[in-house]
Amino acid sequence: MPRFFCTYCGAEGVPAGARYCSACGRAVSSGPFTIPRIPAPALVFSCVLLVGAAAVVLGRLGERVPPRVPGRSAPGSAELPEGHPPIELPEDVRAMIRGIREEAERDPENVEKWKKAAAVQYRAAQFDRAYLAEAEKAYRRVLELDPADLEALRQLGNLAFEREAADEAIRYYRAYLERKPEDLDVRTDMATMYMARGDLDRAISLYREILRSRPGFFEALFNLGIAYHEKGDLQQAVETFRAAQKAAPDDRFRERVGEVLARLGAASSFEAEAEGFFRNHPMVGPKLESISWSGDEMTVRLRDFPMDAMPEPVRERFLSRIHEAMRSAKRRHGKTEPLVVRLVDAGSGNLMQSLTE
Repeated sequence: MPRFFCTYCGAEGVPAGARYCSACGRAVSSGPFTIPRIPAPALVFSCVLLVGAAAVVLGRLGERVPPRVPGRSAPGSAELPEGHPPIELPEDVRAMIRGIREEAERDPENVEKWKKAAAVQYRAAQFDRAYLAEAEKAYRRVLELDPADLEALRQLGNLAFEREAADEAIRYYRAYLERKPEDLDVRTDMATMYMARGDLDRAISLYREILRSRPGFFEALFNLGIAYHEKGDLQQAVETFRAAQKAAPDDRFRERVGEVLARLGAASSFEAEAEGFFRNHPMVGPKLESISWSGDEMTVRLRDFPMDAMPEPVRERFLSRIHEAMRSAKRRHGKTEPLVVRLVDAGSGNLMQSLTE
């Protein structure tokens, strides 16, 4: 449920229809404005890997865009019915937000005013991403005034998540957890960031640790399934997704996990699984022109794929993941013959990379 908050001071819990805010006493001329709180990015529904069109994750030169949350809203993209026009904040609300920010700027040592400015702008970013930069600036000021502020540490981690800055997000989440180690939601967010930057073993270890403390924790179970699938361990992925389906909080999530399991079950042959890796890969999938086979040689034709532009560490990680996925697929399907994978530029026909597994 969305929370009502005062458009002047940012206080939560203002009753619908209230004429005055109990926190600051200001008149609420048209009732408190409603902006849903932006949730932490705890759940990876990076179904680009698994359910194709349902995905909301993109890829960029080997650095995975941090996955988004299923059924929750990302800043700047409030969840609306299909076809609904974008919601714009009313000008009076924008003016109120400006007033809160300017009041904090006039009193630069007042941590409470900066916290209000940060929180209101972060919520406003639910509808307008332009507020993200100001929210981040305000939370950074909060940390300057109070380096131990938990809300600022967590939200700066979430903002780094939005900017695809996994290392920075991890740093903030780790600082938060040093002060509040029992917060398994933030611990899950941190594990998600390790997965986003490609450190699958670390992510899997963290998810398992979380699940030892909270068995049946849906977010951690689903994320762990994604990590296993990324690592090429299909059996563990399927088992973990089945556990996640049982732990799902409602029918909508159970159905979404069911779609993932159905997609995994479609890989009934070695060729189908090998092709599925490329078709569902967040970098390769959008660039894929075609896949063809000649005996034990698979040719993957890609449009405008920036192989030559990849920094060497990114290129090595990308090729290593192909090796791992093909090895795992061969093992699961009992295939022992060498496999050759050819990555070809669809426009020129030039061979970009050849791998033998």
